[in-house]
Amino acid sequence: YIQAKISVLGDHIGDTDIIDTPIDSWEISDGEIPVMPTLPMIYADGEKIEDFNPESDRYTLVYAHKIKDIPKITFDNPSNYKTEITEAEDAGSATEIKVTDLQHPDFYRIYSINFKSIPSENVIDEQTGMTRLMPESVTVSDNPQPDNREINAFDENVTTRWAVEGKNHWMICDMGEPVSVDAIGLKF
Repeated sequence: YIQAKISVLGDHIGDTDIIDTPIDSWEISDGEIPVMPTLPMIYADGEKIEDFNPESDRYTLVYAHKIKDIPKITFDNPSNYKTEITEAEDAGSATEIKVTDLQHPDFYRIYSINFKSIPSENVIDEQTGMTRLMPESVTVSDNPQPDNREINAFDENVTTRWAVEGKNHWMICDMGEPVSVDAIGLKF
């Protein structure tokens, strides 16, 4: 005796309990299987989410500073879908967008947008005993290369970097309040 449960990938109806039905009684209704609903674009504070793919439903937005205010998530909303948004309460929770097909209300997709800052707080370096300060905000003159964004200046990874071609480019790290700085560590 084999018991199987088959459902369309992403079909949340498939989360229901197994129903015992003999295989010779299984039915697949005629017609096309509805397509899972998607959003064409999601935005964080008005900026397109980098590398957004409508078929991917999990995103983590990484910031090179402490997250004071959760970014405002908005999206392009196709008229044939119903959308519901649950805003993140803090940087440790996620904003969720539920997109439901109006013609097939049992078919829906939930996009989850998480928020992370690197590092999320000031850290004491165990080797030097110094406190590593995390800026409240970071402003840069340019971010022309998607792989070399300002977040890389704070990720503790020596293989990444913030990079801009040419001269006269800059980065401003606002600490949020006056701080004493005894040393600055840079990687080249």
